[in-house]
Amino acid sequence: MDSQHRSHSIRRRSALSTQSLSNPGKSRHELINPLTGVALRLKFIYATAVTAALALRVQNSEQGADVADCLRTGVCDPLDCQLTQLKEIIEKLGGPLPAGLRDEP
Repeated sequence: MDSQHRSHSIRRRSALSTQSLSNPGKSRHELINPLTGVALRLKFIYATAVTAALALRVQNSEQGADVADCLRTGVCDPLDCQLTQLKEIIEKLGGPLPAGLRDEP
């Protein structure tokens, strides 16, 4: 990439960041809806993985329990961590959490 393209790229990024700062309310709203959608999809994936892990445990086989442990540590726990972070981001942006994302019963 030559210097002309680099400087244009830098100016473009600067202009974009200035635009988002000039209208923070709109950019927040534009972020909240997609983030909420991602969080809801991750929550359903999490619930599916937990259900699969529980079903494997009920089978009472050694392999089933091992696979259930793998699902818990490799899928469920990381998804739960990502969901927590997404909820924090949504709340910091001022968005309400839909009922499906709230921790209350």
